[in-house]
Amino acid sequence: KTYIGILAILGAMLFALSPLSATGFVTLNPGNVNQCGDIGANGTYTLNASISVNGTSCINVSSKSNATIDCAGFNITGNRTSNTYGIDVRYSSNITIRNCYIANFSSGIFLYSSNNSIVTNTSSINNSAEGIFITNQEFIPSRNNVITNVTANYNGNAGVYDVGINTTIANSTFRFQTNAG
Repeated sequence: KTYIGILAILGAMLFALSPLSATGFVTLNPGNVNQCGDIGANGTYTLNASISVNGTSCINVSSKSNATIDCAGFNITGNRTSNTYGIDVRYSSNITIRNCYIANFSSGIFLYSSNNSIVTNTSSINNSAEGIFITNQEFIPSRNNVITNVTANYNGNAGVYDVGINTTIANSTFRFQTNAG
């Protein structure tokens, strides 16, 4: 009995020390990343392994500024579950997403009411809806985002679906979508 009680206490202590965010994901800290979670602070987050996830979004950025997600050529892969995103950015600014290969989500990258962000040297392939989806909440538009050196092929609806304001798209390829480039 004593042994089981000690294990239960240790388990509860470990759970209490786990930095879980409001979404239930682990809160990620700047530095090397090898799991899905929520960006916890400004800084650079560099993947040091490919990540696979089933039924949920992977990397979440909410109400942050001045953060970089560098996949360093590693993959972020889902299982095409509806309303999931490889990288989900909401109400944020100055977010850079680079060197990523994202596949099999609803949308590979989702920029929602986010500004002055950059997606570069990234592929978003075989997502059920869009490779990159830039959209707004009413009265809070996405503005001044840059998409450069991006490949978004074989996505369900569009390579890039953009309803933001003043988005720049350059040196990018969008092919073989079901509906539009």
